[in-house]
Amino acid sequence: MFERLAGYFKYAKKTENPTSGLFRVRDDDDLLSSTLSLLTHMTELKLDARRVARIIQDADSGDPREQAELFATLQEKEPIIGAHLQTRRLAVMGCPLHIDSKKHPKEAEAIQEMLQKAGLRTAISALLDAIGTGYAGVAVDWASGGAAINGFVGISPTAWVFDDAGNPALYSISGPPKPLVDYHPAQVLYIVSEGKAGLPCRKGLLRALLWMFLFKNAGFREWNLFLERFGTPFIMGAIPPNEFTNLKLREDLIKSLMSIRGAGVGVGTTETKMEILNGAAAGNKDAFEALQRYCDEIITLVILGQLASSDKAGGLSRGTAQDKVRQDILESDALMVQDAIQNLVAWHCRFRHGWTDADDIKVVIDYQPPEDLKTSAEMFSTLANAARRPLDPQQIFEKFGVKLGEPEPEPVPNMLPNEKPEQKEFTDTTGKKAETASERIINATLARMVDTEALEAWRIPIDSAIRQAFGDLDPDDPELLDKFRKRAPAFLASLPGLMDEFETSAFEDALQGAMLAGFLNGALPAGFWRKTSS
Repeated sequence: MFERLAGYFKYAKKTENPTSGLFRVRDDDDLLSSTLSLLTHMTELKLDARRVARIIQDADSGDPREQAELFATLQEKEPIIGAHLQTRRLAVMGCPLHIDSKKHPKEAEAIQEMLQKAGLRTAISALLDAIGTGYAGVAVDWASGGAAINGFVGISPTAWVFDDAGNPALYSISGPPKPLVDYHPAQVLYIVSEGKAGLPCRKGLLRALLWMFLFKNAGFREWNLFLERFGTPFIMGAIPPNEFTNLKLREDLIKSLMSIRGAGVGVGTTETKMEILNGAAAGNKDAFEALQRYCDEIITLVILGQLASSDKAGGLSRGTAQDKVRQDILESDALMVQDAIQNLVAWHCRFRHGWTDADDIKVVIDYQPPEDLKTSAEMFSTLANAARRPLDPQQIFEKFGVKLGEPEPEPVPNMLPNEKPEQKEFTDTTGKKAETASERIINATLARMVDTEALEAWRIPIDSAIRQAFGDLDPDDPELLDKFRKRAPAFLASLPGLMDEFETSAFEDALQGAMLAGFLNGALPAGFWRKTSS
């Protein structure tokens, strides 16, 4: 029993002379050779059911090297597998990665710069091979004493072996496999894909696709034979029986038939009869294509978790569900890599700065999707309408970077003495011409007292009277109200004689109130009330 347990944990115990220090990858022949693929005979042998079964059996016993080489072949010969795995890989590599720290921001920035120069993207890409194989590793090229990281070198998937407990070891060009525990914990970044229990080499997605790959490719070969037999025209030529023995005549006829681009040709006598059996007439011409589509859908579901096609994602519920599946997969892949890099950064902080606790230095992969600003804006608007309150400009600015508020007034140019102010015309969104300042005052007071023609006749003289009586007043003067009241009688006395036709007591009160209100609330431009001295 103890012997069995010893084999069960074969690679869990260190050897007599373990390598405890850090070193450059090129200084260790065993680790350097593990970065190379030493198996190259996969394409030389025919892949059939018996061979696939043997490869799986070897992997189940802890030797997945040939299985790993078959995985590489799958990605080369089956484009949809390679494309979907690359989609998973690029989804993580496209997420921004940064190092955060509240206590040590300068050190965090230096670590991030060091990792970028060392080729962290290369390391992440190699670690993400665990999605397909179930395991992956990267050798870290350390500077002396762990002061810096010079680079990363991916370890070949064909270099790994495992004991019955799943403890890894690395094959090299010489000697037996070397347990991973013989290296320093910071020398090799090693991750295992999340999933079912068991050996790491049984957790990869490609393990579930081995038989699907075999069935699809076998069906594809049969499909080609089917098309060659029943999908390609066969041309038959006939010559008289007495000339059939003429070899040259038969060869010339065959060449002529081949020039017509027929994939199949034949020669016989005029009495020769041939019957071509056509299997497509039985209605099975789409069976092979249906098999290929089924295999492609299964491959897509296994790797991406959903079909990810427009015809399969129609409707709100199905489209939203697929988005959530994609996001869940991205988060799982990103966290798997993030934990490995976090462990590496912790070791670097210990070597470089002597920190036994580097929890403040955080490796963050921003895998969250960008915020939908349109949805957020609609939510703010809905809440404001429900509460019957206006939007908070400060909150809107902090959320969207948009500043709400009234536009600043345009500067008014200085006027010379006795110069008439420019009466600007404005047009609203409906195309209707807006009123000038004096027109707003007059209309507010006289709309119910005079007709339109009389109002137009008063406009010019009233403008002149306003400038003469109030043109030098300052809106910021604390005695503005008293000065305005003192000048009001003189202003009214200067109005044209047309006023004598009406009862002016109510008009005078209304006009004074309208003008003062317009002056205070900005209805009249500030420069209208000032007169430049000569």
